[in-house]
Amino acid sequence: MKRFQRVKTFSANSIAEQFEIDRGVAVRALRSTKPDATVSGKPQWRIATAAKALEKHRAKNGGISNSESGGGKSLSTQRARLANAQATKAEFQNALARGDYVNVNVMRRFVEVANRAFHWRAKWLTR
Repeated sequence: MKRFQRVKTFSANSIAEQFEIDRGVAVRALRSTKPDATVSGKPQWRIATAAKALEKHRAKNGGISNSESGGGKSLSTQRARLANAQATKAEFQNALARGDYVNVNVMRRFVEVANRAFHWRAKWLTR
């Protein structure tokens, strides 16, 4: 005689954790989906059912929602942008330490002095 294993079902909060999405997004995605089980009077869904509901929800809303990813970009895109910004900042700090960049005020003063000297010399030569 074969024993059947009970299929695990999860609440909307547990599904949000499983899929690493905002709980509100999980609740909205599952709102119109019939629950696979009810435990203690609360609806629960199988992972497969929740995945289909989330896919349908994303398709309806044109992709990942703003509340889910903070501005409509995927988490991996946000991480890549952050890593790029950190690398750019590190390169700039290294260039400053090497002396590749000069303070704007120092450069402005240098140009003013050089400009005055040039004009004074040009006046002196035309006399």
